[in-house]
Amino acid sequence: MEHKGDDLQLRLDCLLKLNSLLATTHDEKALIQQVLALVQQMAGATAATFVPIDEFGQPLPAFIQGNVPLADLRAWSGYVDSSHLRDRCRDCVVHFSNSELTCPLLKLPWNERMQVQCLPLKRDNRILGMFNLYMPGQAIIDPDLLTFFQSILDEIALAVDALHLRNQEMSTLRQLQMMRSSLLDLETSLSTLLSQVQAAFEADFSEIIVQTSNETKPRLVLRQNLADQVREEDLLTLISRVLEGGAADPAFYSGTIVSLTGQSISVLAAPLNMTDRPVVGVILVGSRFFRADDPAQQAALQMVASQAALLIEHNQMMIDLEYKVVVEERSRLAREIHDGIAQLLAFLKLQTGQMQTLLSQGHYNRLEQALKVSYQALAEAYLSIRQTIDDLHLTPEDGLSQWLEKITADFHTSSGLPTGLTIQPGLHNLPDEVQLQLIRITQEALNNIRKHAKASQVTVSAREWEGDFILEIHDNGEGFSTEDIPGVSQYGLRGMRERSELMGADFQVISQPRQGTTVKVSLPVPVEEPQL
Repeated sequence: MEHKGDDLQLRLDCLLKLNSLLATTHDEKALIQQVLALVQQMAGATAATFVPIDEFGQPLPAFIQGNVPLADLRAWSGYVDSSHLRDRCRDCVVHFSNSELTCPLLKLPWNERMQVQCLPLKRDNRILGMFNLYMPGQAIIDPDLLTFFQSILDEIALAVDALHLRNQEMSTLRQLQMMRSSLLDLETSLSTLLSQVQAAFEADFSEIIVQTSNETKPRLVLRQNLADQVREEDLLTLISRVLEGGAADPAFYSGTIVSLTGQSISVLAAPLNMTDRPVVGVILVGSRFFRADDPAQQAALQMVASQAALLIEHNQMMIDLEYKVVVEERSRLAREIHDGIAQLLAFLKLQTGQMQTLLSQGHYNRLEQALKVSYQALAEAYLSIRQTIDDLHLTPEDGLSQWLEKITADFHTSSGLPTGLTIQPGLHNLPDEVQLQLIRITQEALNNIRKHAKASQVTVSAREWEGDFILEIHDNGEGFSTEDIPGVSQYGLRGMRERSELMGADFQVISQPRQGTTVKVSLPVPVEEPQL
């Protein structure tokens, strides 16, 4: 019984460390290296390796953990990554070999007899990599422990896939941040404009000053041939006069200032006015060769100022749009995973605390039951998170019909529920962004059915009726009163309603206790122009 308690303690410690890794590690390599050390320690292996495999089936550099002969490490590491080894391992179905068999992983000259236990890291039908445990002598891994390892690796496969998505998101955010923070595109455009103004006005100098919306950032200042021409304080006085004019009373300046050499220089300065904001900047030119009171020169500079303001306004609109898109997408991702990893970690934290108490009190039977409950929670979370990640991978390439066919087939496979699909022939084409919202609504509705409906049958239909496109998802489950929506369903229903509002669709939830639930989305069919 004491030995049994030790095994349970090891598994409990492993779950605690796994929880901590999933909650705190955001680097794929660090996660794999720590899991490799964890598995090696629990298995009692002399050494362990992990060979990642990319999406093209090619091996990547191996991770190595444990007591590996250093003299042969480099050559052996390259051998582990080789296509020859990959081909041999791909055909292997045993995933276990002792030193008497011709397993290519035993090529390293160990000082003792070894056998290898291989554990694939899989995501659906694709192998992400292979864990290899080098066991000393005739030691073997207990079948229950192998099952435990495989459940851990299932969660790690999901975590790796989630990290891939997170890295893609962070890469996109970094690119957007670079665009927002640097103003490089705007600076290049305004610099080109200023060069053209310099040439067109035959100016001795020119300048554009842009006030940014962020008061902590310096102004964007572009100058042409201004050095050692005029006093800086004279220019600042002139610029302040224009900026203080405001949008309601734009202050166009025309006059003269004295250069550092004592010459009189004509100066024109025009405010940069945006549609709904005060003056955001100034453009000015100075020259000894034009007259500041010439109406044609003034009109020309005002036209250039309007062009510069349009460039600034367009740049600001793009920044605002990109920010809005990022915020909306992050909110959508939060909705997608709201009952996934976060709830799982919270449950496991409570569960492991209870298991520690049971272990300290010697209640091994109850502890085993608690471990089974934890395994079941991991399995259910695995299914839920896998579905969420798969849903996020879908893109609008094949059309709504193909989307619905794939989603309903996947739902039937994962839930085991009979799932019917009816698609009316000849449906009008819908914009990609509308199709995307419809498919997300379908995914959320099916996800709610799988978790809460207790249904035995599900139907999905897409049709047109009296000028409207209608999508319905129906289940024959226990239903609920629409005045008393279960708390667990409110978040998902709100997300579906928000998506419907984004595309101007009508959203309905039709349900009664013990009479099932129907989610219905309807929107006008795009009107096609008649062919002449």
